[in-house]
Amino acid sequence: MAEINVAKPIVETQVTEKYPMNVCKGYIFPPFLTEEWLEQASSVFKPRDTDLFLISFPKSGTHWLSHIVYLLVSKEKLSGPLHGKSATMFEIPHVDELQLDTMTGTFSPDSSVAKLRLTKALVSAIPDPRIFFTHFPYEFLPKNPATKHVYIYRNPKDIAVSIYNHFSNSKFFTHIGTFDEFFQLYIENNCFNYCEHIKGYFEHKDDPNFFILSYEDLNKNFKMKLGEMATFLGIELTEELYQLITKETNIEAMRENEFINGKELMKEGHSLFPKGKVGTWKSSLSKEQSEKIDEILLSKLGEDFIKKYITYF
Repeated sequence: MAEINVAKPIVETQVTEKYPMNVCKGYIFPPFLTEEWLEQASSVFKPRDTDLFLISFPKSGTHWLSHIVYLLVSKEKLSGPLHGKSATMFEIPHVDELQLDTMTGTFSPDSSVAKLRLTKALVSAIPDPRIFFTHFPYEFLPKNPATKHVYIYRNPKDIAVSIYNHFSNSKFFTHIGTFDEFFQLYIENNCFNYCEHIKGYFEHKDDPNFFILSYEDLNKNFKMKLGEMATFLGIELTEELYQLITKETNIEAMRENEFINGKELMKEGHSLFPKGKVGTWKSSLSKEQSEKIDEILLSKLGEDFIKKYITYF
């Protein structure tokens, strides 16, 4: 697992030494996740029949999806801190943040951010129905055949840009180099096993407890996809509820909402919702970089899968 360097200069000798990322089992994870937790997640965390998991590869729209689902389930506007905290992640906890009984310490020297560490006891006390989100690949996902899952995925070119921007604007990292340097690491690690992540979940796309949608399709066909998701969750999507969700989940509203924008995690002037646009890769990736991603997808997913499911717009 790559060494995590937080809030200190990063040695600029090799590309892999510039980036304080947690690459474990070939996948990219938040900096606080340990290999110990990844290995034990399936046995330590036991999903309930009434649980709902929101799942994605990093920077694929999980926070956006989380707020949509929160409003869909609660049917009312978020008007204050959740569980005494300032982020939606405490109403919809991040499974990747759960703390094993054997773990000690926090994932950040910043005391205000350190409070984000969750414990099993805290999560166990959440009343049903519980909602969680995670970046776990399917092989490490805690499983219960009765638990429902919503998997959102995004094209890997926009993901590359979004990951880099997130690292650049996060409080955790002081310097991560240029985008070209980051992209080299992205390619060397097969887009951080993006193809394996998406394939693992698409193998279950026809399972009755799985609902899969793309970030691009949710952007383009919001009402239709929201209706399909509501049906999957057994929720009636009234016109009033649709209008509420539409108003509260547009990018401007989420960036201004102090209870979900994650500003305590980001540098001054930034939030967890920087742009929310589709196709930003077109102004960030060179033709050669775009083609390198195409090569990886073609070799690992195949032409038919790409044509059917991967959308760039």
